[in-house]
Amino acid sequence: MEVFMRNLPLDLTDHGLQNHLTPMVKGLHIKDWSCQKVRKKPFRSVTFLLLEDGQRFLQRYGQEVIPSGMFCKSQDKTLMMILGKPVYCTLSKKPPDPFLLKCLVKSAQDRRKTKEPLLPSENAKVLFGAKSLLCGLDEYVDNELSYSPQIEWLFVTGTAKFVKKALVVDYEDKHGRKRVEIPFCI
Repeated sequence: MEVFMRNLPLDLTDHGLQNHLTPMVKGLHIKDWSCQKVRKKPFRSVTFLLLEDGQRFLQRYGQEVIPSGMFCKSQDKTLMMILGKPVYCTLSKKPPDPFLLKCLVKSAQDRRKTKEPLLPSENAKVLFGAKSLLCGLDEYVDNELSYSPQIEWLFVTGTAKFVKKALVVDYEDKHGRKRVEIPFCI
């Protein structure tokens, strides 16, 4: 969605406009947006990736028309002031730039990827439910790898978790709670 802004200060740059709009946009919890202003022009547009974000921005900072009497011209009212000048925001009559929207989509995807860890951290724990603990050997039988259990402990409830460089099995059997720690290296 594109929002048209008019009555901007003439000497305000693209970067200056972005600095003025950032606290307003953050206050509305909008993350994907872009503003572009041509120097020495009193108007410009702000592009929002999501339609809801643009509507929220217009609802908060959009201009309102105040009707006057019969012989007076109606007035515009706005809540946005930049460098002491009232700035009037309306829905743009032209569609947003498709290339700019693609850039906003890409930056949103990149931001999500940086929040998602690629690998689990060293201190991450992976927890599983467990019903028994077996010890045995891996061996080849007829050129096939197979596991041969030698001893098995059955228990009522238990958990197995992979912690930093160890497997920890906590379980409860008829003799009480027990804990087995098996160190490993990868």
